[in-house]
Amino acid sequence: VCGSCLILILAAMMVRSLQRVLSDDLGFDYEQSVTLQPALGRYGYTGADAIAYWRAVQDRVLQHPETAAVTLALAPPLGGRIQENSFEDVPGLEVVSNRISRSFFEVMSIPLVAGRTFTAGDDVATTVIVSRILATEMFGTLDVVGRGFPRSKPVATIVGVAGDAHSIRLGSVRSWELYPPLVQNDYPQAVMIAPARADARA
Repeated sequence: VCGSCLILILAAMMVRSLQRVLSDDLGFDYEQSVTLQPALGRYGYTGADAIAYWRAVQDRVLQHPETAAVTLALAPPLGGRIQENSFEDVPGLEVVSNRISRSFFEVMSIPLVAGRTFTAGDDVATTVIVSRILATEMFGTLDVVGRGFPRSKPVATIVGVAGDAHSIRLGSVRSWELYPPLVQNDYPQAVMIAPARADARA
Protein backbone atom coordinates (compact mmCIF):
# COMPACT_ATOMS: atom_id res chain seq x y z
CA VAL A 1 0.00 0.00 0.00
CA CYS A 2 2.78 2.41 0.95
CA GLY A 3 4.55 1.66 -2.32
CA SER A 4 1.39 2.33 -4.32
CA CYS A 5 0.85 5.65 -2.52
CA LEU A 6 4.42 6.69 -3.22
CA ILE A 7 4.00 5.92 -6.92
CA LEU A 8 0.78 7.98 -7.05
CA ILE A 9 2.47 10.92 -5.30
CA LEU A 10 5.45 10.82 -7.67
CA ALA A 11 3.13 10.56 -10.68
CA ALA A 12 1.16 13.61 -9.50
CA MET A 13 4.37 15.58 -9.03
CA MET A 14 5.53 14.66 -12.54
CA VAL A 15 2.18 15.70 -14.03
CA ARG A 16 2.31 19.10 -12.28
CA SER A 17 5.88 19.60 -13.44
CA LEU A 18 4.94 18.76 -17.01
CA GLN A 19 1.94 21.11 -16.86
CA ARG A 20 4.19 23.98 -15.71
CA VAL A 21 6.63 23.33 -18.53
CA LEU A 22 3.94 23.11 -21.19
CA SER A 23 2.33 26.34 -19.96
CA ASP A 24 5.54 28.21 -20.78
CA ASP A 25 6.36 29.56 -24.22
CA LEU A 26 8.54 26.79 -25.65
CA GLY A 27 9.25 28.67 -28.87
CA PHE A 28 7.31 26.34 -31.15
CA ASP A 29 3.74 25.26 -31.88
CA TYR A 30 3.01 21.65 -31.00
CA GLU A 31 -0.72 21.61 -30.33
CA GLN A 32 -3.03 19.52 -32.52
CA SER A 33 -0.14 17.84 -34.32
CA VAL A 34 0.13 14.18 -35.19
CA THR A 35 3.47 12.37 -35.18
CA LEU A 36 4.09 9.26 -37.27
CA GLN A 37 7.09 7.21 -36.17
CA PRO A 38 7.17 3.92 -38.12
CA ALA A 39 10.83 3.02 -37.36
CA LEU A 40 11.43 1.98 -40.96
CA GLY A 41 14.92 0.73 -40.20
CA ARG A 42 13.45 -2.16 -38.24
CA TYR A 43 11.76 -3.39 -41.41
CA GLY A 44 14.81 -3.35 -43.62
CA TYR A 45 14.28 0.02 -45.29
CA THR A 46 17.44 1.62 -46.63
CA GLY A 47 17.92 5.36 -47.07
CA ALA A 48 16.65 5.41 -50.67
CA ASP A 49 13.68 3.15 -49.87
CA ALA A 50 12.78 5.26 -46.85
CA ILE A 51 12.90 8.48 -48.88
CA ALA A 52 10.46 6.97 -51.41
CA TYR A 53 8.21 5.80 -48.57
CA TRP A 54 8.10 9.22 -46.93
CA ARG A 55 7.36 10.97 -50.22
CA ALA A 56 4.37 8.70 -50.79
CA VAL A 57 3.11 9.08 -47.22
CA GLN A 58 3.48 12.86 -47.22
CA ASP A 59 1.58 13.14 -50.50
CA ARG A 60 -1.23 10.98 -49.07
CA VAL A 61 -1.40 12.88 -45.76
CA LEU A 62 -1.45 16.26 -47.50
CA GLN A 63 -4.52 15.15 -49.44
CA HIS A 64 -6.50 14.99 -46.21
CA PRO A 65 -8.55 18.21 -45.89
CA GLU A 66 -7.73 18.66 -42.20
CA THR A 67 -3.95 18.52 -42.70
CA ALA A 68 -2.20 21.90 -42.68
CA ALA A 69 1.32 20.77 -43.62
CA VAL A 70 3.88 18.02 -43.05
CA THR A 71 7.54 17.89 -42.19
CA LEU A 72 10.17 15.33 -41.26
CA ALA A 73 12.70 15.32 -38.43
CA LEU A 74 14.95 12.87 -36.68
CA ALA A 75 13.46 13.74 -33.28
CA PRO A 76 9.76 14.43 -32.69
CA PRO A 77 8.65 17.37 -30.54
CA LEU A 78 8.53 16.87 -26.76
CA GLY A 79 11.15 14.14 -26.75
CA GLY A 80 12.62 11.39 -28.86
CA ARG A 81 16.11 10.80 -30.17
CA ILE A 82 18.55 13.18 -28.47
CA GLN A 83 21.97 13.85 -29.95
CA GLU A 84 23.99 16.06 -27.66
CA ASN A 85 27.02 18.03 -28.76
CA SER A 86 29.53 20.13 -26.88
CA PHE A 87 31.77 22.77 -28.39
CA GLU A 88 34.89 24.44 -27.03
CA ASP A 89 33.52 27.81 -28.16
CA VAL A 90 30.53 27.56 -25.77
CA PRO A 91 31.66 25.70 -22.64
CA GLY A 92 28.79 24.75 -20.39
CA LEU A 93 26.19 25.09 -23.14
CA GLU A 94 24.46 21.85 -24.09
CA VAL A 95 23.71 21.72 -27.81
CA VAL A 96 20.99 19.32 -28.92
CA SER A 97 21.08 18.42 -32.61
CA ASN A 98 17.92 17.60 -34.55
CA ARG A 99 18.17 16.79 -38.25
CA ILE A 100 15.21 18.22 -40.14
CA SER A 101 13.64 18.71 -43.54
CA ARG A 102 13.27 22.13 -45.19
CA SER A 103 9.68 22.71 -44.03
CA PHE A 104 10.38 22.11 -40.33
CA PHE A 105 10.47 25.73 -39.18
CA GLU A 106 7.28 26.72 -40.98
CA VAL A 107 5.39 23.66 -39.73
CA MET A 108 6.60 24.09 -36.13
CA SER A 109 6.07 27.87 -36.19
CA ILE A 110 9.70 28.53 -35.28
CA PRO A 111 10.70 31.89 -36.79
CA LEU A 112 13.88 32.41 -38.75
CA VAL A 113 15.48 35.56 -37.36
CA ALA A 114 18.27 35.65 -39.94
CA GLY A 115 19.09 33.89 -43.18
CA ARG A 116 16.93 31.13 -44.62
CA THR A 117 15.90 27.53 -44.32
CA PHE A 118 17.52 24.77 -46.36
CA THR A 119 17.13 24.55 -50.12
CA ALA A 120 17.51 21.72 -52.61
CA GLY A 121 20.87 23.15 -53.68
CA ASP A 122 22.45 22.95 -50.23
CA ASP A 123 25.13 20.40 -49.43
CA VAL A 124 23.46 18.42 -46.64
CA ALA A 125 26.85 17.40 -45.25
CA THR A 126 28.13 20.96 -44.75
CA THR A 127 25.06 23.14 -44.09
CA VAL A 128 23.53 24.04 -40.74
CA ILE A 129 21.02 26.34 -39.04
CA VAL A 130 21.71 27.52 -35.49
CA SER A 131 19.43 28.81 -32.75
CA ARG A 132 19.55 32.45 -31.70
CA ILE A 133 21.16 31.73 -28.34
CA LEU A 134 23.74 29.43 -29.90
CA ALA A 135 24.69 32.16 -32.39
CA THR A 136 25.06 34.87 -29.77
CA GLU A 137 26.88 32.62 -27.28
CA MET A 138 29.34 31.30 -29.86
CA PHE A 139 29.85 34.38 -32.06
CA GLY A 140 28.57 37.27 -29.94
CA THR A 141 26.21 38.35 -32.72
CA LEU A 142 23.31 37.24 -34.89
CA ASP A 143 25.25 38.23 -37.99
CA VAL A 144 26.52 34.70 -38.58
CA VAL A 145 24.99 33.71 -41.93
CA GLY A 146 27.78 32.52 -44.20
CA ARG A 147 30.20 31.90 -41.34
CA GLY A 148 31.74 28.54 -40.49
CA PHE A 149 30.37 26.38 -37.70
CA PRO A 150 31.64 25.82 -35.09
CA ARG A 151 33.64 29.02 -34.85
CA SER A 152 37.07 27.63 -33.93
CA LYS A 153 36.99 24.44 -36.04
CA PRO A 154 34.42 24.96 -38.80
CA VAL A 155 33.05 21.95 -40.66
CA ALA A 156 29.80 23.48 -41.93
CA THR A 157 28.37 26.79 -43.15
CA ILE A 158 25.55 28.58 -41.34
CA VAL A 159 22.68 29.47 -43.67
CA GLY A 160 20.13 30.60 -41.09
CA VAL A 161 19.42 31.51 -37.47
CA ALA A 162 16.23 30.14 -35.90
CA GLY A 163 14.30 31.44 -32.94
CA ASP A 164 15.03 29.74 -29.65
CA ALA A 165 12.96 26.62 -29.05
CA HIS A 166 12.93 23.71 -26.64
CA SER A 167 11.21 21.17 -28.86
CA ILE A 168 13.21 18.22 -27.51
CA ARG A 169 14.57 18.96 -24.04
CA LEU A 170 11.76 20.78 -22.28
CA GLY A 171 12.49 23.43 -19.69
CA SER A 172 16.29 23.34 -20.00
CA VAL A 173 17.94 26.75 -19.63
CA ARG A 174 21.39 25.65 -20.84
CA SER A 175 20.36 23.44 -23.73
CA TRP A 176 19.81 24.91 -27.19
CA GLU A 177 19.15 23.41 -30.56
CA LEU A 178 21.23 22.96 -33.68
CA TYR A 179 19.60 22.01 -36.97
CA PRO A 180 21.50 20.12 -39.67
CA PRO A 181 19.49 18.88 -42.66
CA LEU A 182 18.40 15.27 -42.96
CA VAL A 183 20.84 13.07 -44.87
CA GLN A 184 19.87 9.93 -46.75
CA ASN A 185 20.79 7.55 -43.94
CA ASP A 186 18.52 9.45 -41.52
CA TYR A 187 15.26 8.66 -43.29
CA PRO A 188 14.76 5.12 -41.92
CA GLN A 189 14.69 6.66 -38.41
CA ALA A 190 12.83 9.86 -39.32
CA VAL A 191 9.42 10.85 -37.98
CA MET A 192 6.68 12.84 -39.68
CA ILE A 193 4.94 15.77 -37.98
CA ALA A 194 1.57 16.89 -39.34
CA PRO A 195 -0.40 19.71 -37.67
CA ALA A 196 -4.12 20.11 -38.26
CA ARG A 197 -5.54 23.12 -40.05
CA ALA A 198 -6.62 25.92 -37.72
CA ASP A 199 -10.25 25.61 -38.79
CA ALA A 200 -10.17 21.89 -37.98
CA ARG A 201 -9.01 22.31 -34.36
CA ALA A 202 -12.35 23.08 -32.83
